[in-house]
Amino acid sequence: MKIFVLLICVALLTACSSNDLAHVSCDFISGAVENEQQREQSLASPGARNIQHDSNKRAQDTTVGILNVLVGALSRALSSDDADTRCL
Repeated sequence: MKIFVLLICVALLTACSSNDLAHVSCDFISGAVENEQQREQSLASPGARNIQHDSNKRAQDTTVGILNVLVGALSRALSSDDADTRCL
């Protein structure tokens, strides 16, 4: 039930503050990919241990992607810069 409410809130917030679905999907993908890259870099350091299961990694990437959608939508709503940037 909590996940459903979270998804509804995200959908409403992004629908109100974003004018293009491409921005939302780009924000989600870039957030998830950046989180994965940071995790891989931290695991590449000497002495690092991989203690997370794959499902936890995917859940963390998804959460960061959703948060990135919210931040991206808010920053576009508050910004006056209309320049489109390419996704990844």
